[in-house]
Amino acid sequence: MWALYAAGAVIAALFLIAVIPLRLSAKYDADGFALAVHAGPVSVVCIPSKKKKKIKARPKEKKAPARPPRRELARVLLEVIKKIPGEVNVDRLHVRYIAAGADDPFKAALSYGGGYALKGMIAAFLENTFRKVKDFEYESAVDFQAEENSVTASGQLSMRVWQAAAIAPKILVLLTKSKTDSRNISRKER
Repeated sequence: MWALYAAGAVIAALFLIAVIPLRLSAKYDADGFALAVHAGPVSVVCIPSKKKKKIKARPKEKKAPARPPRRELARVLLEVIKKIPGEVNVDRLHVRYIAAGADDPFKAALSYGGGYALKGMIAAFLENTFRKVKDFEYESAVDFQAEENSVTASGQLSMRVWQAAAIAPKILVLLTKSKTDSRNISRKER
């Protein structure tokens, strides 16, 4: 009889773990990029948003990198998102774009219009890729005293733990593929 109780407890625990919400929060602003993963009440900061101190290094021979790591990671993430439609929700996405117009107001007006065109592209991408988009806000403004354009963004994606477990093999396959592709490219360049 104790074996049945133990088996029932294990099944109940697995069920509870499977329905725990898994959230990914990201933020980008002038301070940098921050990324955190929240699983139920547990929160883990993956990438802190701290400014790095610039260290002067000796000039070295420049080697042509195969692919920049950030661009490679973004490409892999986009491929993963395309392969998992209907499993990820966008809980919140807030984007603020400020066009600078200190030196040329005409250029600032064009940039402002381009910012709103970007809103349409982002909204179409979200609606076609994710199952549900709960809160999407986009704001574009012109600052005639700023010297350069600025973008701030924050967002949160959510899914269940069992969905993340189903996605994990796809992510691993894409990451290993991208690493072997970048190694092959770097060997060809030599």
